[in-house]
Amino acid sequence: MELLRYPYRADPGLMLMILGFFGALTAVLGWVLISGGGAWYAQALFLAGLVFTIMGYLGLTRRGEVVLDTEAISAPKSLLRREVVHIARADLTSVELRGRRRDRYLWLRAGDRKLVIAERGLPGAEAFDTLVAALDPGLGTA
Repeated sequence: MELLRYPYRADPGLMLMILGFFGALTAVLGWVLISGGGAWYAQALFLAGLVFTIMGYLGLTRRGEVVLDTEAISAPKSLLRREVVHIARADLTSVELRGRRRDRYLWLRAGDRKLVIAERGLPGAEAFDTLVAALDPGLGTA
């Protein structure tokens, strides 16, 4: 088997929409709070908007990769985190395909550890299908 290496990152279009919407919401609520208005719920919405704005920014800037070789698979724990999970192929206890169409996920388990790889984070459906077939040829596609 050859080495498979794919970039893995959040969908830029979705992250821009999140960043734009929650950035605007945060800015408006921040202005309301600075000008002396707003109750506790405005403060709560401001903080929630700030958290989602940061998540949108991280989704645009964080880049990782999925690497599969004969010994192990490595991938970021999630699309927004830098922590990389390494699972030896010999330790895999479960390989599952969940979801449908463009919302498919590859669930890998090794004992009490799990790794979920989203199709949306890979360059395309072909890359996802190749990865699934390399891990479990009998799994097929959903």
